[in-house]
Amino acid sequence: MLEATPRKSTWVIHLLSIVLFFLFAWLLSLVIDDLDDIGKPDDAAVYSQYVDQDLANERSRLKQQIKNLEQQINSSSQSLKNIQNASGGNTNENLVKFSNLLIEQESRKNDFLVQLEKVEAEFAPQNAEYYSAWNKVWTAHRWWVAVYKLAFIIPVFILAAFVRSRRRASALKPIYTSMLIASFWHLGVTANDHFPEVVFKYIAIAVGIVIVLAALVHLLQRASAPKDLDLLNLRREAYANSICACCAFPIRRQENSDYTCPSCGTELFAKCRTCATIRHRLLPYCASCGTE
Repeated sequence: MLEATPRKSTWVIHLLSIVLFFLFAWLLSLVIDDLDDIGKPDDAAVYSQYVDQDLANERSRLKQQIKNLEQQINSSSQSLKNIQNASGGNTNENLVKFSNLLIEQESRKNDFLVQLEKVEAEFAPQNAEYYSAWNKVWTAHRWWVAVYKLAFIIPVFILAAFVRSRRRASALKPIYTSMLIASFWHLGVTANDHFPEVVFKYIAIAVGIVIVLAALVHLLQRASAPKDLDLLNLRREAYANSICACCAFPIRRQENSDYTCPSCGTELFAKCRTCATIRHRLLPYCASCGTE
């Protein structure tokens, strides 16, 4: 039990539990990330199904040609400015040469722009069909990935919650708690990643209600029908504070005498069957002889 361990050991246990949480979370994230690749659609295959590859290549070629010509035009313009500055505004052979070159490059660029406009007019409907088909394929894939992830993380979360609830008094409780928190964290992240915000907020509220209700029911059950350990702690505190463990009525008794609570009738002190000394009736062991 953590309550019975030295303070230094308790801090070490808490620290290692936090480290274990991050390791569990890391392990789960690796598995969940690998699930993203299951049935992943081939973008290139969908693209080739709706777009003419020759048309796409021609479009890319024209764009590259225009880009190259723009670089050449910029270079020719700079050279022309340098020649004009050097000549002082006088016409010479180099000035005419670069002027004609610049005009030729601008003309070629315009020709390519006209060709590109025609190609774009034919390419645009195909590209729109590709994007529409890809969005449908990708959306379907995302939903299936969500199913795969939830099919993995929900059982892990349920198992961790079940073990944690069944082994609350176990010395291994920090391990179960780390696993429970790590799986719950990834459950929330998965839901946030794959469900729309409108849907996710309702899921988050529903999960919050379930958690609060489960905690409240657990606390109410412990209060109305405490477990052995809770009952023992309750009785120990009651004896230490000189009150009845059943109704909290103050204990007023003479030393070494039997005593029954006058409020609820619970026998609080009685003779030990082994050594005949007066013992705490509701505690498991006799303080004199140690008999259970």
